[in-house]
Amino acid sequence: MSSSDSLLKATLNRLIVRLNKSLADTTKKISLLVDDAPQRIQTEWDLFKEEVKLEAERIDSISQQEGTSKSTAPDNQNKEAIQEKIDGLRERLSLLNRKLD
Repeated sequence: MSSSDSLLKATLNRLIVRLNKSLADTTKKISLLVDDAPQRIQTEWDLFKEEVKLEAERIDSISQQEGTSKSTAPDNQNKEAIQEKIDGLRERLSLLNRKLD
């Protein structure tokens, strides 16, 4: 066998060994992920439920605060504040449109 044949066979052998090792490592990692998946899913689900609960409490708190402020503040003031916000947003959009053009 010539040296170029030996070199080619050696290259192929080393590639096969490296690919097999890489495949074994990847298989091991996947196996560990699969084993941990149910616990991770449960943990994430519990965390999500807790976040939803806290968000609902926050929204309720804001709604209650707005309810008390609405009963004490005249509707005209609220409408004017909202209109000012809308006008400000329109102005910002107009500036952005000009910049884009």
